[in-house]
Amino acid sequence: MRCYKLKRQCPGYRDPLNVSENKLGRKKRSSVVGAVSSSNDAPESSRPRSGITTSKHLSVPIDQQALCYFLSNFVITPHDNVTGHLSFLVPLLRNEQSSAAFSLSLSAVSIAALGRRPSSRELLATANSFYVKALGEINLALRNSELATHDSTLAAVVLLIFFETLTSAGGMKAWSSHMEGAIALVKFRGSEQHMSQMGRDLFATVRKQTMAYYAASSPSMDYGVDWHAQPMNSDVEQTMYELDFRAAELRHETKTVIPFATRSNEGVEKVLRLLQKAQALQQGYADWIDSLPPSWRAGTAAWIEDIPHDKLQHASAYPGLVRSYRDVTTAADYVSGLATRLQIFIAVLRCVAWLNPLLDYKITPEYLVAARLSRQIIADIIASVPCFCGWSQEAESRSPKSAGLHSADAADAVTAKGITGMFIMAPIFTAATSDFVSIPQQTWLLGRLEYIENSMGISHAGLLASVFPSINFDLHG
Repeated sequence: MRCYKLKRQCPGYRDPLNVSENKLGRKKRSSVVGAVSSSNDAPESSRPRSGITTSKHLSVPIDQQALCYFLSNFVITPHDNVTGHLSFLVPLLRNEQSSAAFSLSLSAVSIAALGRRPSSRELLATANSFYVKALGEINLALRNSELATHDSTLAAVVLLIFFETLTSAGGMKAWSSHMEGAIALVKFRGSEQHMSQMGRDLFATVRKQTMAYYAASSPSMDYGVDWHAQPMNSDVEQTMYELDFRAAELRHETKTVIPFATRSNEGVEKVLRLLQKAQALQQGYADWIDSLPPSWRAGTAAWIEDIPHDKLQHASAYPGLVRSYRDVTTAADYVSGLATRLQIFIAVLRCVAWLNPLLDYKITPEYLVAARLSRQIIADIIASVPCFCGWSQEAESRSPKSAGLHSADAADAVTAKGITGMFIMAPIFTAATSDFVSIPQQTWLLGRLEYIENSMGISHAGLLASVFPSINFDLHG
């Protein structure tokens, strides 16, 4: 954050693997640590674990309000076969020995979550201050080989990933830097992290975030981490994870093969193999969806009548079907699988376009199949979005406006949680940037990203919405 504000290159996280090689970093110190060292010279035991002051106008301290708000809106505890989300925070909060890095990171993300509400933006400066202090404590912890492997250190980094998602203060670079830091820590922690429930929960969280990171940035997969070491909770989730892993590899391979393939026998063979991989993976996702148990399948919540085009951007549901699901984490995994299928079609069509340079790829059988299935997938994603954005049939029926149009009554009745907005914004973006989305659909999807940013407090959604006009897939290169 401080490097970003001073417009200088941030060195990011110290690699804990290099820390050991450099005698715990005594000979080298990152500029991030140096930038905040003046505020961290006191021993850890003498530093306050939380410096948030109490508002004179509130009976409950701001830090307590922020923590309760964050836990309520972004943490899901496992129950009744429902997968949890950030559930490792609860036992860490009960542990009096949690590190200063964790405490400061939690303060930063909690106050940021509360501050992202329209009426509380003045809190964001306080959140940024805690962010800088947390980053300093993390870098200090990474200089100590023992602290670097602590659960609370990795948890602190994970929280800063969420801070950037909430605020987008440092843009995609800061988010990517935190992701690389989390991956490096998982690598450094090794097999011992799987020995405790806390370690397993943290590993699972980072693994899931890593799949999202690879989907967004298409970097090369870090094979120094045994991502397969820990099985998922069910066969359905395990199959999906394996498909997602293959999809991440495919996206990177597409990025590295297509632009540089030569018009030689070897180049043609490379692109053909890539096309076959993409088609096999596409079929794998289709088979996974067909084999889902009833508890994973979408239900029908409502049917929305036509909405005037000038009202679409602010409508809470798109005309047509509205889907319902058993629980939000199941819904998130299902819709994520749909979005990945859309991304795979990009790889398929890039291969087809490359292999047929003198032919309009839009008349090929592969394109016709991709167009038909992509339009179905986009419709399914659109039908699923309302349940992530606080829509309910009860609230809709009480709305004084036309069916499908967002109203204050509907929002108050439902009170969508921030985590649901985080879950759905990437699938929304994937659908909205597809070659096969219609203008009305794209208008509505853009409106949902703006709603997630402004009403649900997830700034990253606005960052995604801002790049809509610049998206242009070059299928030939």
